[in-house]
Amino acid sequence: MRLLLFLCLPIFSFAQWKVSGYILDEANLPYQHIEIRITQLNLTVFTDQKGFYLFDSIPSGSYALSIDYGYDTEYRKIDVLSQNVNFSVVLERRINFDEIVVYGDKWHQQQAVSQISLNENAIQDLDQTKDLPYTLNALPSAQVQSDAGNGLGYTGIRLRGVDPTHIQINLNGIPMNDAESSIAYFVDIPDILASTDELSVSTGFVPSRNGPGAFGASIDLFLNKLYFKPFALVSTGFGDYHTRKFSVNLNTGLFEDAYNIEFRYSRLDSDGFIDRSKSKLRSLFLSMAKIKKNYSIRCNVIHGTEVTGQAWFGLPIQYFVIDSLYTYNSAGQEKGDAPYENENDDYKQTHVQLFYNHILNKKSNFSLSSQYTYGNGYYENYKADKTLREFGLTHPDTSSADIIRLKWLTNHFLFMNASIETGWNKYFSSQVSLSYSHYQGYHFGQAIWAHLTQVKGLGSNYYDNTGKKDELNWSGKLNYKLNSRFTVNGELQTRFISYQIDGLDDVYGTIHRNFNAWLWNPKLLAHYKLNSKIETSFSTSFYQREPYREDLLSNVDVKKEQLLDLELGIKLQHQKSLLILNSYVMEYRNQLAYNGGLNDTGEPLRINVPKSFRRGVELLAHLDVFKYLQLDLNGNLSINKVSHYVEELPVYNANYELVNQELVEHDNVDLSYSPNRILFFQIKIPLLFSNHKIEILSLVFNQKWVGSQYLNLANYSDSRLPEYSYSSCRLNFNLPFKYAKWSSYFQISNLANTRFSTHGWSTRFKSTELINVGSDPYLSSTSSDYNAYKGVFSSSFKALESGN
Repeated sequence: MRLLLFLCLPIFSFAQWKVSGYILDEANLPYQHIEIRITQLNLTVFTDQKGFYLFDSIPSGSYALSIDYGYDTEYRKIDVLSQNVNFSVVLERRINFDEIVVYGDKWHQQQAVSQISLNENAIQDLDQTKDLPYTLNALPSAQVQSDAGNGLGYTGIRLRGVDPTHIQINLNGIPMNDAESSIAYFVDIPDILASTDELSVSTGFVPSRNGPGAFGASIDLFLNKLYFKPFALVSTGFGDYHTRKFSVNLNTGLFEDAYNIEFRYSRLDSDGFIDRSKSKLRSLFLSMAKIKKNYSIRCNVIHGTEVTGQAWFGLPIQYFVIDSLYTYNSAGQEKGDAPYENENDDYKQTHVQLFYNHILNKKSNFSLSSQYTYGNGYYENYKADKTLREFGLTHPDTSSADIIRLKWLTNHFLFMNASIETGWNKYFSSQVSLSYSHYQGYHFGQAIWAHLTQVKGLGSNYYDNTGKKDELNWSGKLNYKLNSRFTVNGELQTRFISYQIDGLDDVYGTIHRNFNAWLWNPKLLAHYKLNSKIETSFSTSFYQREPYREDLLSNVDVKKEQLLDLELGIKLQHQKSLLILNSYVMEYRNQLAYNGGLNDTGEPLRINVPKSFRRGVELLAHLDVFKYLQLDLNGNLSINKVSHYVEELPVYNANYELVNQELVEHDNVDLSYSPNRILFFQIKIPLLFSNHKIEILSLVFNQKWVGSQYLNLANYSDSRLPEYSYSSCRLNFNLPFKYAKWSSYFQISNLANTRFSTHGWSTRFKSTELINVGSDPYLSSTSSDYNAYKGVFSSSFKALESGN
C-alpha cells in the first residue's frame, strides 16, 4: 500500500532540480554500485565508490525513491520543490557480495587521489574489439602496445614508463601475473572486460596485495558483482583486418533469494595488421553463487584458449619506411621458399576461483579466497639447417637438417588467502591477511619433423626443466579516521619467496638455481578532505621485489629490487567538473630495467641498475562546457634517469664468433621505454537526448601524444624511438527501452593515417670487420665504432570498427 501511494504521487514540472546524496551503513561506510531509481520518471543511477548518487534535471514534485540493495528494495519519499535536494540514507549493513568478496583487496584504496576507477557503465562506453590495455589508453601516464599492430593478440600497457613485468594484475584480488616471468598475458583470458564490473588502476602508492608484488603500479579487475535481476547481453564487433567479435552473457539474477548463476562465452578472430599475426581467441566464464544474510559462497571458472601468429621480434628498422614491407614479419622466414604458416603460439589456461565470506558480527568480517590455475601449450618454429644434435636427433649420413620444433610449457598455480577485517570503533579499523601460493612450471622441447627421412629421436624431449616457486605472504593494515575529513592508513607486508629451477635448458644448458628471500613492504597514506570540493593525499611506500626466471638464469649475481615512492596529490571537484594534480618521486635501488635485448620468445631482457629514479607530475581534468560539451585532458611530464650504467659491448670476428667484451660506462642516461611526456585530449559532443535527458547519440574525438623514448639504457642515437601521436573518432548510439537497451558504436582509429611504432628493441656490438648494412635489414647502422640492431613494432594505419 505504501508503494502504491508513492507511485500515485502527483508530478509537477515547472522547474528542474538536482537530487543527490549518499547511501551509507551504520558505520558510515558506503554502499557501492547499488541501484537508485526515481520510480515515476523511470530514471536509474548507481552509487559510486563513496556511495554517492546524482540525478540531473528532475522536475518539481513528489517522488518515490527506490533503493535496491540486495534482498530488499527500500522506498523513500522525496519532495523536490524549489531547490536542489540532498537526500542521504543510512541502511542496515547486510552482506553485499561484490563488496565483501574482495573487500580485503579494495580496503581503503579509494583514498589515494591518484587512483582511477572505472565502473561497469564506463567500461561499456569504452568497449571495442581490442584487448584490455586499449580500454585504458585514455588514463594518465598510459602507453599501450600491440605486437600484431591492431590491438589484439599479444598486447601490453605501461604506466609512468613502468613496464608490464612490474604491473600487478589481479582478478578479484587474486594475482594473475605469471610466477616465473611476472607478466600477465591478457591474451590468455580473452574478452575479460565483458565480465568485469569494476576496474581500478593504482600508480605509485599500491595497497598491499597478495602474490607477485606490484612494483609501482597495479590493475585490479572485479568480476563478482551480484545482479539481482536476470538479463541477457549479446555483443558483436567487426573491424578491419577481418576482425570479428562475438560475446553472449547470461545471468539468472538472484533466484530463491539465495542463488545466482552467470555465464559468458566470447570468441574473437583477427588476421592482424602484421603478416601472419592472426588471433583465434576463445573464452568461457561461469560464476555460481549462494548468498545468505551473513555469509556467501561463490565459485568462478575462467577458461581461455589462444592461437596467435608469432610477431614477437618486430619489423626490421630498414623496412619501416617502405610501404610494401611495413607489415613484414620475420617469424617463419627460415623456411626459405615461403614463410612457414604455422609459426604459432597455442596455449590454454583455466582459472578456478572459490570465495567464502562470513560476517562474524557487526564489527568483523572473515573472507577466504582460493584459486587453482592450469596452463598448457606450446609455440612452434621452423628452423633451417640446424645441427641435429642440438635437438637430440641423429641421422646416418648428415649432421644438420631443417626441423620443426615445439617448445612446451605446462604449469600449475595454487593460491589461498584468508583475511579478517574489523571495525574496532568509529576511529580505528584493521585488516589482517595471510596467503600462500605454490607454482610449478614444466618446460620442455621437442623436434617433431625433419625434412629428411631416417632421422631418429623425433618427438623426444631435447630439453626439460622445472621451476617451483612458493610464497608465504602476511600483511596488516590499520586505518585511523579522526573525523569525516582526516584519515591515515598504515600497512606492513612481509613476503617470503622460495624459488628453485632445475634441469636442462636449451639456452643455458644444465641449470640449478635456488633463490630465497624475505621482502618487506611498509606503506603510509594520509588523506584530508578540506570540504566537499577539495581533498588531498600524501603517501610514502617502500617496496622490495624478487628477480624472476630469466633474471636468475642470465645473471648469477642478480639482486632484488627496491623502490621508495612518495606521492602528493590534490583533487578538486565542482558538480561534474574534476581536476586531479599528482606529483611523484620514485627512487630505485637495483631496478631491473630493460636493457634493449630480447630473449628467444620476444620478451625484453632486464639488468640491475644500481640507482635510478622517476620524478614527475600527472594531470587529469574533466570539464562540462555549456552543458552539452565535455572536455577531458590528462598528461604526464616526467624525468626518468639512471645515474650510472655499465654497458657490456660484445666484440665479434668475421665469423660472428665472440672474441672480446668491452665495458662502456654511461652517466645520467634515460630509463628505457620511458618518455618524458604523455598527453591525452578528448572532446565529447552529445548530439541527441531522450525526453528524460538520457543521452542517445554522441560524438567523441580524442588525440594521444607520446614523447620520444630510448629502447635501451645506452641511449645512443640509433636506439631512439621517435615521438608519435594518433587520433580516433567514435560515434556512440544508446537507445533505452522499458526492458532492454540497444547500444552500438562506430569508430575510426588513427584518423591521420600516421606511420608510427609504440615499442621495439635495440642492441649494439663491435666487429673486427666492417659489416655491410645491407646484409641484415635489422641493422640500423654500421661503423668502425659499433654496429646496431633495431626492431620496431608497426601500428596499423587508419582502421574502422563497429560493434554493439
